[in-house]
Amino acid sequence: MSDTAVRTPSRLFNEILSSFLWNANVAQLFGYNNNQAGVPALIFYDALVPVAHIFERNRFSSLLYTYFNFQFGAALIPGKNVTINDLWIHPSTGELRKGPYVRDSSPRIFGFTADPVPSSGTLQALLPLQSLNDSGVVFSYLVQILNASDILRGICRSSSLTVELVADEEALFMLQSLPGAIYSRGQRDIIGRWLERTESWHYGLWGAWEVRGAPEAMRASKIVLDDGSVRFTVTPLDIHHLQALWLRYGLFPGADWNIFADAWLSQAHRVFSQTRIQVDQYDEYSNLRGFWLGFDVERVARAPNENTLYLFIRPIPRPSDEETIWESWMNGRKYFWSFDSSGHEEISEDVRVSLGLPSFTSSVKIAHTWWDLGAYDAIRQLHVFNGFSPTTTDLTQSLHFPVLQVVGDEHRFEEIGGENTTLDGTKKRQESWKVLKNVLNGVFKKPRKSSTKRA
Repeated sequence: MSDTAVRTPSRLFNEILSSFLWNANVAQLFGYNNNQAGVPALIFYDALVPVAHIFERNRFSSLLYTYFNFQFGAALIPGKNVTINDLWIHPSTGELRKGPYVRDSSPRIFGFTADPVPSSGTLQALLPLQSLNDSGVVFSYLVQILNASDILRGICRSSSLTVELVADEEALFMLQSLPGAIYSRGQRDIIGRWLERTESWHYGLWGAWEVRGAPEAMRASKIVLDDGSVRFTVTPLDIHHLQALWLRYGLFPGADWNIFADAWLSQAHRVFSQTRIQVDQYDEYSNLRGFWLGFDVERVARAPNENTLYLFIRPIPRPSDEETIWESWMNGRKYFWSFDSSGHEEISEDVRVSLGLPSFTSSVKIAHTWWDLGAYDAIRQLHVFNGFSPTTTDLTQSLHFPVLQVVGDEHRFEEIGGENTTLDGTKKRQESWKVLKNVLNGVFKKPRKSSTKRA
């Protein structure tokens, strides 16, 4: 085999860099095209380019996100909550700058880790603009700059999020049983589970996603109490205009969830191999990140005479709580009104009606986290570069991540009814969850400590 046939990542990277050395007698022009014809819509010289355009053009590549995340930390760009949409790149130097916000087509906001990512190498050169379109070059750069753990973490943080409205019965099972599991969003089968440390997980508030109709002051009044309940201070004007309220809850401790997500990616190919999942199905598998809890005003209410009231959202049970606690929460009222800021005295239903306070109907949307095929391919490359087989736990153990338990075919859910089933989609899915629930209770559930009733 010739010397040119096999090139190390370091050699490949150096060749790429040398090919972009600038000639002092040449003024290089750059083009950005945003049309299907491929004709540059904008030609410029040495002007900053929106990072969001590069990221979108490369299909929101997880490797490219990892690269930008590292460069963002290295550049020490000031400001809070900076996202990819806030960054611009110098075409000749590759340097990142903060600039005007530029939209892209992704529903997700790609932020960055709070602290600079440490590098394991000495090479600090920036990639030229043109080379960012080559995933091989980006990977070669990353493995010289970052260690395997940092690359894995960057890929993990580039996940996608799908939010799905589900029936109460589905939500009841999913919120109890899916934390710490890898499952199919479509078929609802579980292929892997982390059996450690999930007993301490709980749902905590991420924020008030939407307070439709009411002034911003109502959203700003949100306070999370010690028992996990959420309180809003509400004025008569707020009550008159309020249409809907959506709260976002995530799994905590966040550090444990991050360990689980990193551990999953480090051994995903092993689990897929053992459960015979095809490559084109990889992006169908998810883990539970949290859920959205919605409240829609059930009827138009007249404004009450009182100056200030308090709307309380009841605390969410823990995934490890007994099923009776979950059923009570799901089937009961998830909110109450009070004149008392501590919420010790609830306004009764009769008094609520007499005061003209609105009632609500609730709904649940499940937040599924998943990764695209490009992310899994990048993980495969990481295995190979470090001398490991992707279908083993070698990389997982080298990074000191927990090994997930694979759910074999004998324990995985099989869709009931076959091709001749007459069940409609909703009923069929409800029956599916019952079967899967019984399986998991028998295979995975640990003995629980006696629970105490929540206040």
